[in-house]
Amino acid sequence: MSSEESPPAKRQRTENASITRSEIWHGDGSVILQADGVQFRGLPQPPGQPSVDGCPVVELQDSVEDVGHLLKVLYSPYNALPFSVVAALIGLGRKYDFRELLDSAVARLMFDNPSTLKELDGLNSKLDLQGSLSHTTRIIDYPGILFDMLTLARENDILVALPCAYFRAASYHTQAQILDANAFLGTSALAEQRRCILGRQKILTAQSRPGYTLGWVRSWAPAEGCTQPEECNGVRTELLHKCLDALSTWALQFYDELGLTFCTACQAPTEAVRAGREKIWEDMPGFFDLPPWSELRNNV
Repeated sequence: MSSEESPPAKRQRTENASITRSEIWHGDGSVILQADGVQFRGLPQPPGQPSVDGCPVVELQDSVEDVGHLLKVLYSPYNALPFSVVAALIGLGRKYDFRELLDSAVARLMFDNPSTLKELDGLNSKLDLQGSLSHTTRIIDYPGILFDMLTLARENDILVALPCAYFRAASYHTQAQILDANAFLGTSALAEQRRCILGRQKILTAQSRPGYTLGWVRSWAPAEGCTQPEECNGVRTELLHKCLDALSTWALQFYDELGLTFCTACQAPTEAVRAGREKIWEDMPGFFDLPPWSELRNNV
């Protein structure tokens, strides 16, 4: 569709002098959508409606912001979107049963909060940033977005996204940030803060237990044939101190991210870390009091 070269927010001559033209005004459109006194010109609708310039007007009981977000996505669907747009698409998609738009918005949320460790690792590699999982890809990044994605998923029953969303919110913020009054908005704010803090503590405890990512560290000893036992013991001791001092969630760290420089004979921790990451991920929903992965469904 082509667009007229007219400035946004231009006053139109209608029966109501307070009506304003939005920036979305397609010259070959044959329907006017109106919300909060702002008009959008777009796709056709059945005849018999009030009209402007020969185009029927459809009055919507939605905010002008949400309608604007919806139409912008219709005409530019492939760019990374602001969070407010994704939230509006989910809300309007559910209200009007716009399945394709709803599924597209949910897919953006799921891409940044996947349900498999393989997908999460792929997201990590795409971001290629230090502390990359504190950032987003399909939704435009900003401080606090991890909290907002979690709230959006919870409020709209996008349950499959919740384990990863909780993990990211809990792992990439300090306790003070989680407890900040503006971290979570809405009536469930206190419950979400509590779930993040308790879930983070459960992960901190679990990650060093046998079978999990760092469970091998306490009992590890250099392998037979180790060519540098003193250095390899030092690597293990340094990692142990680092984990205890930082009290950070190392649960999903890759082997090479742990800074391990064992000799060729002492490579058993490689498999231990790989298996431990998979076990942490398998148990992730339970850390945040959610059902197992196999029982989680998106109810949208």
